[in-house]
Amino acid sequence: MKFVSLVLFLLFPFFLISQETRLNHEGKTQLLNIGGNNQLEQLIFTELNYPQTALESEIEGFVQFNFNLKQNGELKNLTITGNNLISFQEVAEDLFYKIDWIKTVKRPQDYAVEFALIFNPKKFSKIAKKRGYQEVPKPTVEVSTSYKPINFNEVSTKPEPIFKEGNYKSADHYFNSKIRYPESAIRLGLKGPVVMEYIIEASGNVTNINFIESLGGGCNEEAIRVLTSLKWKPGIEDGKVVRVKAKTQMVFGPSY
Repeated sequence: MKFVSLVLFLLFPFFLISQETRLNHEGKTQLLNIGGNNQLEQLIFTELNYPQTALESEIEGFVQFNFNLKQNGELKNLTITGNNLISFQEVAEDLFYKIDWIKTVKRPQDYAVEFALIFNPKKFSKIAKKRGYQEVPKPTVEVSTSYKPINFNEVSTKPEPIFKEGNYKSADHYFNSKIRYPESAIRLGLKGPVVMEYIIEASGNVTNINFIESLGGGCNEEAIRVLTSLKWKPGIEDGKVVRVKAKTQMVFGPSY
């Protein structure tokens, strides 16, 4: 098992996250979660809750997860420690189990990983104001206790896009109507498809964006902007709301 002594500190705008997510056996950087730090920060921004009683009482704390990450993306030997766990463990676990870890045979052995969430009521209030909601939206239907996503084509009741305006026929119609061809991509003569896999959460938010086909010149960033601008009615399996893995293609070029 490989233990990496480097602990990467991410100064998220309103949270401090300590996460050991990089370095392979040759000492080169290697992401361990889908989408890297940007998608981890986006997941925290959209999906993290703060217990109401702790928020009102201005209680602070942290929750740390120590585990071994196997080549197939499974977690082993998970231990949870922290301060004020009674207040924060449940919401921290809910977010932690939504992280999509990379599955790869390129890792020669297991990795020992440390991941910590630090809770601060004042900083969370700023997050809530910026994202437009304090508590992550909950569906009216019961949510499955399983965090394993179901493929879009396999789920019984598929997620449906929520269009706040416009007469769009589908999510793809919406995406390709909203994308803007970046000036830098035009100058570089870059054009073509950007293909992404992502998870539609029970909240209707999009998380864990993974590029199957990418394009430079600001196209990847524009694709993320458009993709995350759309909210969804979540998928349902066996009468319960489930996480759904979907795939989308956006085409960049002079006609878009």
